Amino acid sequence: MTDMTAAWGRSVHGVHLAPESWLGRWEHTNRTATLPHCIEQLEVHGALNNLRRVTGEHQGPRVGFLFSDSDVYKVLEAVGWETQRAAERGRPLDVELRTFTVEAVALLSRAQREDGYLNSFCQTDGRVPWENMRWHHELYCLGHLAQAAVAWAHVEPAGPEIAADAELLAARTELIALTERFVELVVRRWRAGEHIVCGHAEAESALVDLYRVLGAPEYLELAAAMVEARGHDTLGPDGFGAAYFQDHVPVRQAPEAAGHAVRQLYLLAGAADVAVETQDDQLLAAVVRLWESAHRTKAHVTGGMGSRHRDESFGDPYEVPPDRGYAETCAAIADWMLSWRLLLATGEARYGRAMDRALYNAIRAAVDEDGTRFFYSCPLQMRTHRTGVHEQAPSGRAAWYDCACCPPNLARLLASLRHAAAAHTDDGALALLMAVSGEIPVAAEGSSGVLTVESGLPWTGTLRLRFTAETRAGSGADADSGAEGSAGAEGSAGDGCPVPVRVRIPDGAQLGDGAGPTGPAALPHGAAVRDGWLHLPVGLTALEVEFELPVVVRRAHHRADALRGQRVITRGPVVYALESVDLPERILALGAELEDVELEDVELEDVELEDVELEGVERDGASGPEVRGEVLGAPAVVVPLRVRRDAGDDDAGDDDAQDALYPPHGDAGQPGERFTAPLVPFGLWGNRGGGAMRVWIPASESR
Repeated sequence: MTDMTAAWGRSVHGVHLAPESWLGRWEHTNRTATLPHCIEQLEVHGALNNLRRVTGEHQGPRVGFLFSDSDVYKVLEAVGWETQRAAERGRPLDVELRTFTVEAVALLSRAQREDGYLNSFCQTDGRVPWENMRWHHELYCLGHLAQAAVAWAHVEPAGPEIAADAELLAARTELIALTERFVELVVRRWRAGEHIVCGHAEAESALVDLYRVLGAPEYLELAAAMVEARGHDTLGPDGFGAAYFQDHVPVRQAPEAAGHAVRQLYLLAGAADVAVETQDDQLLAAVVRLWESAHRTKAHVTGGMGSRHRDESFGDPYEVPPDRGYAETCAAIADWMLSWRLLLATGEARYGRAMDRALYNAIRAAVDEDGTRFFYSCPLQMRTHRTGVHEQAPSGRAAWYDCACCPPNLARLLASLRHAAAAHTDDGALALLMAVSGEIPVAAEGSSGVLTVESGLPWTGTLRLRFTAETRAGSGADADSGAEGSAGAEGSAGDGCPVPVRVRIPDGAQLGDGAGPTGPAALPHGAAVRDGWLHLPVGLTALEVEFELPVVVRRAHHRADALRGQRVITRGPVVYALESVDLPERILALGAELEDVELEDVELEDVELEDVELEGVERDGASGPEVRGEVLGAPAVVVPLRVRRDAGDDDAGDDDAQDALYPPHGDAGQPGERFTAPLVPFGLWGNRGGGAMRVWIPASESR
């Protein structure tokens, strides 16, 4: 994650997440479990041996998908970000991560051709490089190699932990050098008029990032040329069609998000980067138009992207089926990366809200609590009788996949996520892009210090800010546990934060109406809530605010046919789901399955908006959703439910088969047993064994 040179915001470097916080614990799990697991799986599933085949160090057949090199590069990128974090804290890198880096970079160096070309698929078995730009993923793999080099370029070579490790320092230097050799080969080919459109976008954003850290203008020029070259059907005919490869229409003219979801979103991320660096407002407007197309009519409520298993693609507008929605993990990650870029480019809070939705739901659901099992496809409903673990139809998370793009993609995102927490804005403010707990360095006009953030998100709306000036005793370098301050805590105006602070209001959250101690009326003089941000003036010393996280019952737009008559429960940025494991024993004893369960009647009459907030609404003895207790350490939302029994359910053999499956409209069946059950955050589902799950719950019919 690199700085944009001409944008509303630039990432703050040196942010450290509080280890005891929600995101800090996930970062730790990623470092100590997910990354070692990925390294092991690269060996077990042959990605490293595929590279050894190039050097003659392995004689077996090639295994896995043709772009397996990219999985190695993603893990190298993740380790690079972790190395930077460790070096900033004055701590050594984990031995396993260090060994992997040294050995993997040495292998890549041995496998690379003298002209800079590097691709284990095309360098073996008599294949010819560059002969199939549609499918061979050469530039896609180069893009991930470049992203690894970018991460390692952020590792300060003069730092004591790195400078003292000559072998690791040499690996860092060689990784950057071999990446440049490959990129320069592609630059030469481009200037010679060779084809530069790859069947899978990714290199575009990577080249811009590489330009930002290394300063070579030809890298930016190449990225811009790649963006402009797309959309002219240059990849040739294919059964999947040109839209799958993002080669059906130029980005500037594209009317809607279409085709393979990951390819589309990676391309838009690259186009956004190019637009910002070249100050191309028209290109940025095209990216925004396509982002709006995806988010207004094609995104799942969890932040997942992609409706169709075939082509792993976007569907038509409002085509968002819950049980067959593809929602690939990499698509959610790609959308998060795109939204983050647009937030930095424009400062518009709506992009941050999309980041929240994806991170707390679709991305969090992609990996289990232990960090070693993953979803590839992440649908919003798992039926009771679905069996088998397959990336296109999962019944649970798997340790790895034949197409292994998602697990290492998660690893690199989590390792770099701290760099997306805050930004310096173009008017001199410090913007908290995500309300996450940690320490943010602040420096301006000869004054410096640390802003300590303590956030209860995503489970509670508590947010505490405390600025500690560097010149004061206890500079904040070890202030992980020192965020108890509230409004009026120690510190004078002279000791306050030297720049204005902006806090982005989280998705689904709101400040109180001023009646309570933490509403807008209690904010310091000069503070304001505007355009989705809480604006705080210069001089902040300490402040506590409480965002309300209301429980909301949502329906889908009437054009979303697959979701008609169903409801979803959200609280703040978190989407909730019903799991079969939470159905009471007495309900299961009736032979009921999750598909038999309905949400008790919720009145929606005379409501123009799509959201209805419930505060203990009473109806037929059942109250509306309410926060009560915990599930997996997260607040549970308890909802009133009942079992629905159709006439043919008990004696199907005595009924006409068609009437049993499709009874006449007037036959509403029998009202079943009423009960309550807790909903679990969608991001945590599937951590208590197998079973059915659904996000969208049928609403019971009025009787």
